[in-house]
Amino acid sequence: MDYLSAYKSTDYILFEPEALVLTVDQFSPQMENLLIRYNCKTAAFLTAWNPLSQATDGRSNQLAQQKLAADLDSLDVIIFDGIGKARDGDWPGEESFLVLGIERASADQLAVKYNQYAWLWIERANPVELVMTRHFINSGSDQ
Repeated sequence: MDYLSAYKSTDYILFEPEALVLTVDQFSPQMENLLIRYNCKTAAFLTAWNPLSQATDGRSNQLAQQKLAADLDSLDVIIFDGIGKARDGDWPGEESFLVLGIERASADQLAVKYNQYAWLWIERANPVELVMTRHFINSGSDQ
């Protein structure tokens, strides 16, 4: 599977506090405004669904997502629910969190803890960045 292409052709959707769609490698004025409104410089889009990009049953995904939520609750961050949806519909939507004010290292540690290949990093005045975790790098996948 070409994971990079799949991640780049996914819409990362936030419904509240306002509807917006994040796209890898694109700047989002709506996201910029959200960061400013909440006085944050950074954000991450994280999920615990489908570890190592392998389809996983709904119950396991829900339990992992609840554990991620608990981990995020222990940080001094602002959390909104989101979903990552493949534009072509080939992969089911994954419940996710947009986390404002998180440090990059913390976001990466959580992505690794929940066995994710990738996550999104957002900094003010910059395009959305796709970050590959060590799980992806160690998988030997060159895609």
